[in-house]
Amino acid sequence: EFNTTLDDFMRTVWLNRGKVMKPYVIADLQSDLAKVTNNPKFAADFFNKYIYGVEKNNYEALMAKAGLLLQKAQPGKAWAGPLSYGRNRGRSGEARTTGDEGLAVSVSIEGTPIYKAGLDVGDIILKADGKDVKDAQAFNDIVAGKKIGDKIAVNYRNRTGDHETTITLEENPALEVVTFEKAGKNITKEQTDFRNNWLSTKVKP
Repeated sequence: EFNTTLDDFMRTVWLNRGKVMKPYVIADLQSDLAKVTNNPKFAADFFNKYIYGVEKNNYEALMAKAGLLLQKAQPGKAWAGPLSYGRNRGRSGEARTTGDEGLAVSVSIEGTPIYKAGLDVGDIILKADGKDVKDAQAFNDIVAGKKIGDKIAVNYRNRTGDHETTITLEENPALEVVTFEKAGKNITKEQTDFRNNWLSTKVKP
């Protein structure tokens, strides 16, 4: 809209704030955006909506201008949460186990099925769906055989003892960006030009 990029904005911030080592606050960044776009009203609206407010850009529509498709990475696939597990010996709150017993949870993000089921970092998953869980692959295989909405009974251990909970699987919310061409969609010359102008280097030889 203003024939500018994020690089133009960051360059202005650097020249006005960073290079001269001048402390700044959010209002100063709004001022810099107004300067880059030569449009104080746009800068004010942007900051009111997305910085001070909680509105979100329509990234799907924005990406489409460049012939890029924003879509779910694993539509229809059951998901228990970020599958990052590992054994961190000595962590506060981690259950004591012997050898390689069970699978230690190393991340539990609020809002995910694992979190909703009450599993926390340091908990040790012993069984899932009635099967012994020795490593991440074993747990992933169990989840892979399920559908969205299915429930998995989980036996786990923490510093207070052995417990049982139920994980209700959801659809993986992860997103990915692919080109229209890869997605089998037609791309217009306008979209191609937009993409090339956006992603091509601005550095002069």
